[in-house]
Amino acid sequence: MYKWGKGIGAGIIGGIVFLVVSWVFSFLPGVSDWYAQWFPMMMNISGMISMTISGFIMGLMMGFVYMVVNKGIPGKGWVKGFNFGFYAWLLGGLMWPVMLMGFAAAWMWIQELIFGFVTFAITGIVIFAVYGKK
Repeated sequence: MYKWGKGIGAGIIGGIVFLVVSWVFSFLPGVSDWYAQWFPMMMNISGMISMTISGFIMGLMMGFVYMVVNKGIPGKGWVKGFNFGFYAWLLGGLMWPVMLMGFAAAWMWIQELIFGFVTFAITGIVIFAVYGKK
């Protein structure tokens, strides 16, 4: 049966990790300026709160999904968490860089592709570590 306490705990920690890693990447040179130019409505307080909430929810949902699918994820140790993060990125994180290919400069969508992958992978590894091996 599902370990709801571990799933919720892993999701909360995963949400925090997802936010922190995303914030770190958003402070790299050029990223904030690009978003401010293309999406100025996201640079006000309500836009920043919305982005924060959505990032936290992404990590929280990853924790719940991990609780359900963890036995079917290949790998042992941290590789299992990495694989989960990779699968989550394929399903949810790859969409934004692909959409950016339609209107953004190559440096921006390549950067988002890499940063998204790293964010999901780190979050998956942390969720694995918090949830436990079984």
